[in-house]
Order: sequence, then structure tokens, then C-alpha cells
Amino acid sequence: MKTADVVILGSGSLANGIVYALSQVFTGSLQIAIIGRSTVKVSRMALIANARAASFSARPFFFPFGIPQFTALAFSRAFRSLKPKVIVLGASLQSRGRVSRRRPLGQS
Repeated sequence: MKTADVVILGSGSLANGIVYALSQVFTGSLQIAIIGRSTVKVSRMALIANARAASFSARPFFFPFGIPQFTALAFSRAFRSLKPKVIVLGASLQSRGRVSRRRPLGQS
């Protein structure tokens, strides 16, 4: 199992922005794991980020780490195996299909 200096949680637009910004500005050598529920999305993010890093002569290495169920046990295992120095939360843990809309108080 790989270790990571930085873990980025999420596969949505905020996490994408963070990953792609790091891929073009950071010149040091870092191992960066991208954790998300969709292995396909985080794999694609890592592939694009590594290609961008190469084109900017940056040296971070991004790799995907899929967690299908966001549970305390799954995160515990991931963090123990990756041993990150920094964890960046770029996920809201909501998807369009899971957002519930509540009526304001006083409205029926």
C-alpha cells in the first residue's frame, strides 16, 4: 500500500479545483491521494492531474483511492494505511440524488 503526504477527500468540483491547482503550481515532490466514493472519478482526476503536472514540469504524483462507502471504519483504514501529513476536505458528502429539501418552519 502506498503512503501519501496529502490526502484530498472528494471527487466533485471543489476537489477537482484543488487537485488541478496543485498539479500546476507545486514544484516539490509529493505523493497525493485522492479519496472518493467513485473510483472511476478519482482515477480520472489522478490521470489528468499527473498529465497536467508533467506539462508544467511540476513533481507531485497523484493516485486514486476509492472508498465506495463513506464510513468511519473505511476512513480509519484509509488514513492508517496512507499515513497522510495533511488532509484536505473537498467533499460535501452530498450528491444531487441525496439532497433533501425541507420546507421552512411554518410552511406546510
